[in-house]
Amino acid sequence: MLGRTNATAVRARRFKSPENIAQIGWPLACRLVHMASVSTAHRIPANSSTDVRPRAPIARTLRDGLVAGQTAGIVMAVALMAVYTFVFGQSPFVPLQTIGAYARGASALDGIDPVAIAAGVALHQLGFALAWGLLFGIFVAVIRPERALSLMFLGLAVGLLAQVVDVYVVLPQLATALHVPNYWAEHVHPAASWFVHVVFGLSLSLYPWKFDPAAHRYA
Repeated sequence: MLGRTNATAVRARRFKSPENIAQIGWPLACRLVHMASVSTAHRIPANSSTDVRPRAPIARTLRDGLVAGQTAGIVMAVALMAVYTFVFGQSPFVPLQTIGAYARGASALDGIDPVAIAAGVALHQLGFALAWGLLFGIFVAVIRPERALSLMFLGLAVGLLAQVVDVYVVLPQLATALHVPNYWAEHVHPAASWFVHVVFGLSLSLYPWKFDPAAHRYA
């Protein structure tokens, strides 16, 4: 019994380690991109040596990526606020104030700070969500998935990639550059962070791609 308990504790410590989590998330994101590509490739006739599917204009694809990123960013923020309210019993504004603290400092986490909340929304929507939405639009333009399932795999891959890159690379570097603590790592639970990034990825794959008037691309 003691041996099982020790083994469970070791596994728990490994799961909590940011380095080990990143090592799991990165290959999983790459695998999902591969699945999206394979799923798309299977839709091309075997006797066709050239992909003759119509290519959407890159401007429209990037526009759709922009809209999808902003929409998914809002959904992600609402999901994180709900988690902090109903799961952790804290203020729903804690996650937004945590992001805003990179610009406002530790005082942003004292009570409810409207300026910190606004800064958090701006950084989240006009920084991270904007960048990943545009990247998703580029992926869609390159891979050109035709099935809803392959589009979902691609969205999940981008969501997981965003978690790994933003949380384990960008935010620590940003904190170092600004000479402030890494507020996200200190105040946002890792499980909540992974969950809302999955929500972000799924949201990317639903709008506006699912309802593209180019018609029946993702039926």
